[in-house]
Amino acid sequence: MPNELSMTRREMLGTASAVGGLALLGSPSPVMAQDALDKAVQAFRKVVGEQWVYASEVSRDLYRDDYSPFSGTEQEPVPSAAVAPKSTEEVQRIVEICNQHRIPFWVISTGKNLGFGGAAPMRSDMITLDLKRMNRIIEVNEKQAYAVVEPGVSFLDLYRHIQARGLKLWMTVPSPGWGSIIANSLEHGSGYGFQGDHIMSLCGLEVVLPTGELLRTGMGAMANASQAHNIKYSVGAHLDGLFAQSNLGVVTRAGYWLMPEPQVFASATIKVYGLEDLVPLVDLATQLRLKGAIGSSVRIGVGLTDLAHDPEFNRSALDALVDPAEMQKALLAVMKQKNLGAWHARMGFYGSPNLIRAQWEEVRTAYEQIPNVQFDYQQYEVPLANPEQLDVKTKLIAGVPSLADWVTNGRVEGHILNSPVLPADGESALRAHRLATQVHQEFGRAFGGAEMLSRTPREILMTMGAEIFKSDPAANNVTIRLFKQLSIEFAKQGWGEIRAHPALMESVQNTYGWNNHAMRRVNERLKDSLDPLGVMAPGKNGIYPRRMRPS
Repeated sequence: MPNELSMTRREMLGTASAVGGLALLGSPSPVMAQDALDKAVQAFRKVVGEQWVYASEVSRDLYRDDYSPFSGTEQEPVPSAAVAPKSTEEVQRIVEICNQHRIPFWVISTGKNLGFGGAAPMRSDMITLDLKRMNRIIEVNEKQAYAVVEPGVSFLDLYRHIQARGLKLWMTVPSPGWGSIIANSLEHGSGYGFQGDHIMSLCGLEVVLPTGELLRTGMGAMANASQAHNIKYSVGAHLDGLFAQSNLGVVTRAGYWLMPEPQVFASATIKVYGLEDLVPLVDLATQLRLKGAIGSSVRIGVGLTDLAHDPEFNRSALDALVDPAEMQKALLAVMKQKNLGAWHARMGFYGSPNLIRAQWEEVRTAYEQIPNVQFDYQQYEVPLANPEQLDVKTKLIAGVPSLADWVTNGRVEGHILNSPVLPADGESALRAHRLATQVHQEFGRAFGGAEMLSRTPREILMTMGAEIFKSDPAANNVTIRLFKQLSIEFAKQGWGEIRAHPALMESVQNTYGWNNHAMRRVNERLKDSLDPLGVMAPGKNGIYPRRMRPS
């Protein structure tokens, strides 16, 4: 068997640039004719109205990625047009028009997926299907603790809806809160409260297939469905996963599971001071989560990450260092000076006073074995008296959406992210940290550390970021190459990424090479069956329709 991480047929035959690889490999560029685009735009206007079709250069620029690693280059993707429907029926009609005129389209919900592509399509010769106007909260069922929402509904929207009506329900939220609930969940987004893996909270999807046909999944497939958002499954194959991170359908509504309001809420931070203390910090979190002593995801961060919110931190001295080893040494010195600790773990507890008291006692007793460990534990009565007064990390654990986690004191113009998943054991986490440090230094970069999130008791999501500079395409090119190499090195350890920026989707897909890329080949067969004309998001996550694949 050939090396699964070696150059693939796409990379050998493709026309992608060395900077980003955004071209649809094996296909001519552009893939749509101007007269077809003009006819489609006119048809879109008849469906949604003149004001909701964006075809001018100025309006199309609104769909750029503010954090694009291709800023200032010809590779930066901007859609050929955009259209914003208001209803499922309008989405169906738009998709049918795209099929009629062979117009490839890219789908966004709120366009706030910053770090993973934002509002921009994968390449410029696509139109953007913008679902921001589909922002109805269709139902909130307090008794059974779920909501039914459209893709334009953000976490902030649903939170405010619940608060305004005095409903005794809590959410699990990511950072920041402006993202679409449906899109974040479908893209394998993460939360910091009782449900770390958001896709597990989706139940009952309504989907427009790439042909325009309408589908409802699970129990929703019944004509008189009453359990569509309580039970994920029905008879036969479970289809929901086909529409996560895929180009097989446009999800236009979904159920989202919530949590009954607890009697009491508590948050805790556990801080350790040795680099190798990451091992017991992770191992204990895993054991305690498997036993049910910790009721939330566990957010494990390097002490340095808190400096982004420190108004007294001046990074200019660090930026002046050229040698990555010296910069790494300086970063560790700053952490010690600021008493940040090498690592910290944040978690939440929900329930009755007796329950969370017992849980915290078990957690504290377990972690006291680590030398010099420090604890910060705060308990709050529910409903929270002043949720906006909580610090941003506590807000997120309490299900209070916020934008503050992205407000920093630095000069960061943007960032790009990648997300490998590790086994939930401390040795793997420490090894991953050291491997990332090594790869960064090989590219002349210092590694300030990554956030590690115990989303479920059996995995650790490691999120690494790098700065993007609009005025420095060369530096951004290095970042793209660095992240591609990280994917390769982590894959050699058996650690795959579960989410990728469009610039990295092809390279990440290539790491899933078992049995001659069997998973990709099955996805391609699904693509050809459900999207025979190949119009929906061709190339998303490395899956292309037949007409765009090399023979």
